[in-house]
Amino acid sequence: MPKQDTPLLSVIVRRFNQHQEVQLQQAINNIQKEVSQQAGFVGLQNSFSHSKNYCELVTVFTFDSEESLENWKRSSTRQAFVERLDKYSHGDVTHAQFDNLGLLLPEKAQLRKIEMIVILIFWILLLGAGLRHLTNTLIPGILNPFIQNALLISTSVLLISYFFLPWSSLQIIKLKAHLSTKNHQNQ
Repeated sequence: MPKQDTPLLSVIVRRFNQHQEVQLQQAINNIQKEVSQQAGFVGLQNSFSHSKNYCELVTVFTFDSEESLENWKRSSTRQAFVERLDKYSHGDVTHAQFDNLGLLLPEKAQLRKIEMIVILIFWILLLGAGLRHLTNTLIPGILNPFIQNALLISTSVLLISYFFLPWSSLQIIKLKAHLSTKNHQNQ
């Protein structure tokens, strides 16, 4: 089975002096505009937490695939942003990356039950007809009808479960995430 792209979540935590929060907010606003133009970008969330001596900035990026995240990491725009934040930052930067997080996509980008049913029906009808035609062409009348139907159903279930349904679902989620991001940018 081919490797499937799955959404990735990148979490970065940085510490700063509290009096630098205004400068940081300006930098964050600039980067949000830039990253939203990046291919494969799904979402971004920034959050400040405060302590006595410092504030922490938690940045969560979501990209549709590891390739998209890697392209963002290599971009000159990101490098300039990181250099700017490093000037303000004190202490170590904590970074964690998580994959296969379809549940963390924006709600509009998740598949609803009816969409999943439509995808299943589509593949059942298409594969059923295709496999039946292939079987009748390659091995007409050789197999007992019961065995032929059992073989066709088993093959369809395996292909749909392990290849066509995951692939189709991912493509629709990507499309919905892309449309949701475009819609959000236009508002």
